[in-house]
Amino acid sequence: MENKCVRSRNREEIMGKKITEAVLLSMCLIWLAGCAGENEDGAASPQSTEDVVKGTIITSYIQQSGSPASVWKGWGAALLYEDTGLVLESFSTDGQNGEDLKLRLSSGTVPDIIGFSDREQAQLYIDAGLLLPLNEYREQLPSLFEGEAYQAALEWSVAAGGGEDLLLAPLSVGKVGEREYHSMPMLLKSAWERAGSPSVSSLEDYIDVIKQLKKAKPTSDVGESMYGICLWQGDGKMPGHAASLAYMYGIDMRIVSPLMEVNMATGGIRSILEEDSFFKRAVHFYYEANRQGLLDPDSPNQTAGNVERKMNSGRVLFAVDLEMAGMDNSLQGAEDSAYMPLPAGDMVLYLEPDHVVGTGECLAVNKNSERAEDAVRLLDWLYREETEVCLYNGPEGVLWEYGEGQVPYVTEEGAEILEKGALELPGLQGSLQEGIRPFGVLGRTPASLTEQGYAFSSRYWQREEAQGDSGDSRKDTQADSGRIREDWDTVRASTAVYMTDTLPPELSGISDEIEKLVYRSFWNMVYAEDEAEFEEIWQSLAASAQKAGMDRLAGFYEEAWERALERAAGLEEGSLP
Repeated sequence: MENKCVRSRNREEIMGKKITEAVLLSMCLIWLAGCAGENEDGAASPQSTEDVVKGTIITSYIQQSGSPASVWKGWGAALLYEDTGLVLESFSTDGQNGEDLKLRLSSGTVPDIIGFSDREQAQLYIDAGLLLPLNEYREQLPSLFEGEAYQAALEWSVAAGGGEDLLLAPLSVGKVGEREYHSMPMLLKSAWERAGSPSVSSLEDYIDVIKQLKKAKPTSDVGESMYGICLWQGDGKMPGHAASLAYMYGIDMRIVSPLMEVNMATGGIRSILEEDSFFKRAVHFYYEANRQGLLDPDSPNQTAGNVERKMNSGRVLFAVDLEMAGMDNSLQGAEDSAYMPLPAGDMVLYLEPDHVVGTGECLAVNKNSERAEDAVRLLDWLYREETEVCLYNGPEGVLWEYGEGQVPYVTEEGAEILEKGALELPGLQGSLQEGIRPFGVLGRTPASLTEQGYAFSSRYWQREEAQGDSGDSRKDTQADSGRIREDWDTVRASTAVYMTDTLPPELSGISDEIEKLVYRSFWNMVYAEDEAEFEEIWQSLAASAQKAGMDRLAGFYEEAWERALERAAGLEEGSLP
């Protein structure tokens, strides 16, 4: 594999001479000023209006990226331009949901490339006949169609669509880490240690433990008030707070459907509105936290960003979001985090399955775009192995180098930069995350192996001091980060969670209506005056949902789950690189 990442630091300075169309000239000049620097020989890079070369602008709306409107800038954009002559302009998806996709369709403002969070979002565009059949562009998309890396995912994408055309290019395909979690119960370390490091036996025990922590540490290090649990607003549909707790008991309440509980230990599926459902238990947990004065009073009105800032200030005692706590899904960063992962004794933690067919996130091309072929070129570039290695890790020579046998390793300087979480990569414009930001996720998972046999992400590479050691770098890294969790009970989810049927239109409307009912009732139950009111709201919700068609919806998912399990069983195990 020719590695175009080797064109590293100088690309940023060269790109100071190159990018975007005249209509974006003012924006470009700001960027050029930010990129200005010196070449290795000390000469300043020539940067002027005359140096700007017009590029072909490709517009995109990629739901899973959660990015503001912008022209992609920095080292990743430089790589795209140098390789293809293309410039990516992203429409804002920050705080947006599937409704915005509907509005774009009805208003005729569909961009060149569309990113969907799942097939259900994409179905409206499929039904409207707006998506380009990518199978008709095989020769222009060798990175997607050649080899075995995407074969199962492509076959499923076509089969799930019920036709013969490939309309959706899958993302996040391949292996996951040995242990990757969706959520984790965590306590503020400093408060937990001050309280005598209490243990937790069940979900409900966290209430008493949080009270102990609050007593031990009533104010933050700078004298600000402490919060036991912080919730935040969702997008007007289903709150994910109950689902986060469900993952701690091996239950999916998000991927298959936010209205269904899929128990990975038993393989069973049922409505979240069953009388003894985990959903009811989770909502009651938050109700009890509020009753005990442990729930942040800002919860109904604040955003996730507000909560993250409070966590960064050391003011939140109990948390479940790993990213907010400064960790990734495999718990890397746990040693440096202010939070201590502490699952209760009765928990069976949900482990992410390998993404044999992807996760439902996908990219598509607008068939009616005048730049459809250029958009296809951008997709082919994005799916190249060398592109993904670079977007995950930055250009060679900044954080990493090639070692013996052309196997990459993280340099000592690179390890220091990663540990510090630098906002800017040395000699380049933008952070490491800037390579992935416009897309949200890439075609291959970080733990998947390239054709040369190493993982795509430096998260799984050896450090410079370990050069010469043998073994799979993925296993080495997972073993290092696994010491704190070796005694935890876990259950590996089935690939079937990503292979369920898409809701038909007549049931999609029912699902939307019930989700809105649940959303309103969730907050009403959390803030119920007493147990009697809690139960009254619950019973009213269950009755309203049944009247809206919950039984029909549950029946569909029960059958769909059985089919998904059969499909997953038909996949060959161990076939993924």
